[in-house]
Amino acid sequence: MMKKIVLLAFVLVLLSMSMLGTGLVITVSGSTTHHVYPGETIQDAIDSAQPGDTIFVHAGTYYEHVVVGLFNLTLLGEDRSTTIIDGNKTSPWDVVHVVADNVTISGFTIQNSSTYMFSSGIHLDHSFNCSVSGNNINNNWYGIRLSSSSNCSISDNNIYNNINCGLRIDNSSNCFISGNNVYDNDGAGIGLDDSPNCYVSSNSASNNGPSGGVSVYPGISIFDSPNCTVSDNNASNNSGDGISLHYSPNCSVFDNDANNNGILGIGLMNCSKSSVFSNNANNNEWDGIAIDQSHNCSVSGNNASNNGGDGIELGYSSNCSISGNAVTYNEWGIRAWGSGNKIFHNNFIGNTLQAVVDTFVNIWDDDYPSGGNYWSDYQERYPNATEIDGTGIWDTPYVIDENNQDNYPIVPEFPTWTSMLLILIVLTVATIIYKRRLLKTPI
Repeated sequence: MMKKIVLLAFVLVLLSMSMLGTGLVITVSGSTTHHVYPGETIQDAIDSAQPGDTIFVHAGTYYEHVVVGLFNLTLLGEDRSTTIIDGNKTSPWDVVHVVADNVTISGFTIQNSSTYMFSSGIHLDHSFNCSVSGNNINNNWYGIRLSSSSNCSISDNNIYNNINCGLRIDNSSNCFISGNNVYDNDGAGIGLDDSPNCYVSSNSASNNGPSGGVSVYPGISIFDSPNCTVSDNNASNNSGDGISLHYSPNCSVFDNDANNNGILGIGLMNCSKSSVFSNNANNNEWDGIAIDQSHNCSVSGNNASNNGGDGIELGYSSNCSISGNAVTYNEWGIRAWGSGNKIFHNNFIGNTLQAVVDTFVNIWDDDYPSGGNYWSDYQERYPNATEIDGTGIWDTPYVIDENNQDNYPIVPEFPTWTSMLLILIVLTVATIIYKRRLLKTPI
């Protein structure tokens, strides 16, 4: 019994001594939590840590540059608004520089990297499986940068007022960029370069690029990065394009809002075998959706309205499918400067010019009885046309030029998926009521 009491007293003495040191250290289940308080340094805690440890940083401002070279480390701030790592605009370049795998950074404001080009608030450098979430990143050259890193997750950060790109990803792969609010950066909001197989989803990338400046920047930029997915983002009010993809084949762009941008809503150049569907691309200075020098692409179910140029542009692109889009009140509805594209089941409504083709030849319907497109000016152009036997197809083709015509133009406006769903629901309910009445009727 006496031995147990002595052992307990010895443990209490050791614990008391540790609490009097430069930071409280607590060991739980084989991992250690190091507490850092104002007046101490985060770097000292990292240097004394072991793989699997957590560095818990209490609220305060820490003027330092942090290097994380230890794998499997968690760097956790008490509160993202009041736990601040400030580089004080001095060298070295980055405020937090990570050169290890399985590192987690969360709960900080990280600001004021050096004024040198390419410096970052957070830089993941040749790192694997790292997570950066729940931070405020501002007043750096780049907000967050990934270089030669893979399988990393960047989520739920506020990234704003940085000198260049808010979030820059170079030569990295299989990264997940989600739920970030990226705004008021002087460069692009989110930029990927040579970074294949990445997911950019559910971010807000708005108001990026200097207003009134000579240079213009997109909300989301994908360059030389095949097999990427861009979905559920709000990319609006940027000085350049909302969403811009270059030299990035086999990509999917869907369920995004790309409105009120300085150039294009959504633009693809040299991005063959890509799909653009269920997006809103409205009120942009130039085109809503532009597919340039990209072949075998699909553009479907989008809204492209009130754009200063084309609703949808096909610039020297071929063998693309353009279907089920609402193209309304643009300067030009569709500009098909490419051959062999199939354009059908779209609504062309109120555009100054519905379609422009120059010398190119395309297919403008899905044959009979599936039909072609709805043209709001059809009856004005063909007042004597009649419907073919109640099929919903006019008997007179809609002529665009001598080489392009919609042979089976649609009589009513082609229904949206919402309208079709409502019709299906009404028919289903009516069928159920009818069957129930039959069952109650005596034979």
